[in-house]
Amino acid sequence: MRRQVLIIGAGASGLMAAIHAARAGALVTLLEHKEQAGKKILSTGNGRCNLTNLDQREEYYRCSQKGFPQSVLTRFTVEDTLDFFEGLGIVPKSRNGYIYPNSDQASSVLEALLLETKGLGVKILYECRVHKIEKREGRFCVSSSQGEYLADALILAAGSKAAPVTGSDGSVVEQWESEEKPHDIVGKLEAGKTYVLREQYAPKGYAYAFQELGVLYFKKR
Repeated sequence: MRRQVLIIGAGASGLMAAIHAARAGALVTLLEHKEQAGKKILSTGNGRCNLTNLDQREEYYRCSQKGFPQSVLTRFTVEDTLDFFEGLGIVPKSRNGYIYPNSDQASSVLEALLLETKGLGVKILYECRVHKIEKREGRFCVSSSQGEYLADALILAAGSKAAPVTGSDGSVVEQWESEEKPHDIVGKLEAGKTYVLREQYAPKGYAYAFQELGVLYFKKR
């Protein structure tokens, strides 16, 4: 039986997580509370979408846990990022080390991500607000404005309050933190750059990590 994965948030990291999970054989459903996916993508790089940077030296990143950013970046490298987007048909170009799509259009990046999710059979539900997250008999149950959804794995990619206009209003994170959580979440780390981390890219000593612009959650092994 295929593993069912539920992802809250259809922004950059939610779409990336959905693609990787679906490629691994999972049945994936994305819940997005706005009327469209990837709204923040459209505003990145002044509408051109800065995909990544070629120079990722340690001194360019700020973190209370020294070495953590590099432990992440070495597990999903610049080359991995370029390969991923080229695989979607996005031709990258460098402008002083900053990588943009050759089209200089963030919309082309979003379109490529959405086409890939569609081709992989990912289901996206729009204007779907999450009301409650709980565990039921070892599975995750999410109650929403469009009904209840059960899954074997749950990924929060809803962001914090980084950009309320585009959907990152912190509502899901605040709800998650206010509830009694049997989910073994042991901490969060403020972040300022978007990455999607699969199981094999989690930092040493952690079982998984998922990140959206604003908050990174992780679980100790």
